[in-house]
Amino acid sequence: MASLSESLTTKLPPVKFHCRQDKTRPKKPPPPPPDDQDGAGVTGKVLRAPDVTASPVIVDFRRLLQSSKSCIDVVPGVPNRDLLHAVVALYDGSLPDVGEEFLYATVCAKWSKTILMLRDSGEVVEELCKSHPVGGTSATSSTQDSGIADGEKGQQGGRGADEKKEDEDKRRFADVFSDSDSSDGSSSDSEEEEDFSAGADDFVQRVRERRQQRRDGRFQPSQGNLGIESRLLACATFERSYCKGEKVVQLHLIAVRRRYRKWGMGRYLLKQVKHPPVVGTYDYLIVHADSSATDFFERFGFSDDVVLNSRFNEFDEQWTNTTMMCYIPPYAGLNGMSSDPELDLKAMELEIRKLREKSLDAYQCQMTCVMRIMHEIVTLQAKLSAQGDIIHTLQDKNDQLQMDKVAQDKRFLDYKLGVMRNMYGSKQESDANLSKDIDEDTSGLNTLVSALEEELEKIQQAKDAGLTVGSQEDKTVSRGTEDFLSQLAHTAEWWQVADDFRRGMKKDSDIEGIVEVTNITPAELTASAVESFHTWRQKLQDPSLCMKLYFCGGLEHPTSRMKELIKYGFSEQDFSHGTFGVGLYFSKHPSKAANFCPLGKILLAEVVLGKTESVVKKNHTRRTPPNGYDSVVTPGRLLPSASGDSMVTNQEYLVFHPDQAIPVCLIEYKIVGQSATNGQSK
Repeated sequence: MASLSESLTTKLPPVKFHCRQDKTRPKKPPPPPPDDQDGAGVTGKVLRAPDVTASPVIVDFRRLLQSSKSCIDVVPGVPNRDLLHAVVALYDGSLPDVGEEFLYATVCAKWSKTILMLRDSGEVVEELCKSHPVGGTSATSSTQDSGIADGEKGQQGGRGADEKKEDEDKRRFADVFSDSDSSDGSSSDSEEEEDFSAGADDFVQRVRERRQQRRDGRFQPSQGNLGIESRLLACATFERSYCKGEKVVQLHLIAVRRRYRKWGMGRYLLKQVKHPPVVGTYDYLIVHADSSATDFFERFGFSDDVVLNSRFNEFDEQWTNTTMMCYIPPYAGLNGMSSDPELDLKAMELEIRKLREKSLDAYQCQMTCVMRIMHEIVTLQAKLSAQGDIIHTLQDKNDQLQMDKVAQDKRFLDYKLGVMRNMYGSKQESDANLSKDIDEDTSGLNTLVSALEEELEKIQQAKDAGLTVGSQEDKTVSRGTEDFLSQLAHTAEWWQVADDFRRGMKKDSDIEGIVEVTNITPAELTASAVESFHTWRQKLQDPSLCMKLYFCGGLEHPTSRMKELIKYGFSEQDFSHGTFGVGLYFSKHPSKAANFCPLGKILLAEVVLGKTESVVKKNHTRRTPPNGYDSVVTPGRLLPSASGDSMVTNQEYLVFHPDQAIPVCLIEYKIVGQSATNGQSK
């Protein structure tokens, strides 16, 4: 068997074929005889032999033409080059869009072999003598001529002779085989190291001369002067290769002359390609079939399963509009020998064992992955629970420290007021009112500040008049009191910020509970950050439009980034990729800004809006304001709430430069009572 698959040429036993009529179609009446083209009295009735005898020959064209034995003809009387040209001509007539160069490269590839079906020369001589008698002319159709091209009018039906002639002139081998069409075609990669098409024009010219001689009646057919175009009936080209350690046989091309389509030659060629003694042992047989040939291959056990054929994607590079199909041989006959039940059983057992081992390995890998993921989830849940406990403990300690701080501030304020009363002799009624204001709700702090400012004004008037207030020690106390009053006035500003924040949060009907401001951290910006803010402000269209807005961002780095913002200001790192553009988003309403801020923290900023343009169209890629504008106002990224709040509440301002805004303070708060929209509760 090894010598059969490795030799240059191999001849197989002759095979006799019978014409099989298609029983699925109704028989058509015979066509009317064509006109006598050359005036001969022979009618146009098709003469088809009842039986055809063909000899299969396997040829390795590349090795044959490059070997020292190339002078020995595979077919007696036919040069090996003419045999190659005839094979390519048959493929070219079947696949006119492929191209001759590609066909030569495929047939003469390094590992390609071609199975030829050569008709018995005696039958060809007998048929030619009947269809082309010596001394006369022939008017028969092409089905009588074993490869003559001009007589195909009987099978081309309504197509005009001029139109057919124009199409045939475009190809060199158009008139070598006129009654052929391939069942399927494909090709493989091949580097053309030698011009195997040399002599093709001479071959075509000799074919035309033999045809003309037969028409003129000057040709006496004999077994010694027959052309290969009269004997070649069908051919198939295959190649052995390897894919991921598997032995693969590729069926590149298969073609049967049209007049012999119903004779079973395609079935025979496919059977030989599937036979291990002919092509060698293999694991898979693949073919690239066009849409018209898939049914043909399916009848012979080929599958077009996408998953099954995905392992052969490396062979799917040079063919388009085709379907890859594969055939998997049975256990019997895999070794190219006669079937042995015991050997077949062992092969099946081995295959089943391999399948079981691979399935077990796959299951073990899956379970390993699942167990690792499950353990990782348990570990992360434990860490999350521990971190939650730490957070609750720190929150409780922070709340206690805040309460202690408020009590200390209150006692310190009482002490300062007592010192002031002793220094300036304030009336008892005024002291009582001030003490009452301190004990009341923090909303009365503005009254206290006003009273202290009046006292500070009196002290300043006394200094301007040159009055001496108290001793040297008292003067020192007086200067300390002035510093305290200035600090207290600044504290009133933060109180106003906290009050505005509480009022803004209270306006949102979706927030249930009481909002308490736990801490306000003023921004301590660097000199460079402040200078950059003022410099950029002067570049705007309208520098006078400046507002205090709440920053809608900070979720990416809720802790570390907030502390950096109140020291270094904004940067492009704080830009949000929102539905209306990329930049810094701000809102006048703290309840809406809180949706985009860390839990319990919100940043108040001073934003120079400049000339503002209203936009409603969403644009995720917007990075600059419209021409002539400094910022944009958008409908907001939040949808209107179910409570029916106005859409104005959701509006957001968008600036595109980090120096266009500067942080004012960081507000920390909590919501006491029922659950709120931002998910905070106590």
